Amino acid sequence: GVSSAASDVYKRQINGNDGKLGRHLKKIDFDAIERMKAEGMTNTQIYKRLGIAKSTYYLKLREYNQNL
Repeated sequence: GVSSAASDVYKRQINGNDGKLGRHLKKIDFDAIERMKAEGMTNTQIYKRLGIAKSTYYLKLREYNQNL
């Protein structure tokens, strides 16, 4: 069989997509966010409506604002 050291390296290569583990994040619809904000919705209402975590919402919002 494969030695455990070799299989560890192999696993790291599979999982090592730039160190971003876990599932891909949903594409955040910033147009929808802008519309909801324009309608007077709060950030809390928006990320709950989008079904994303608060931390994800604020992280993506910050990235989005930096890229404007």
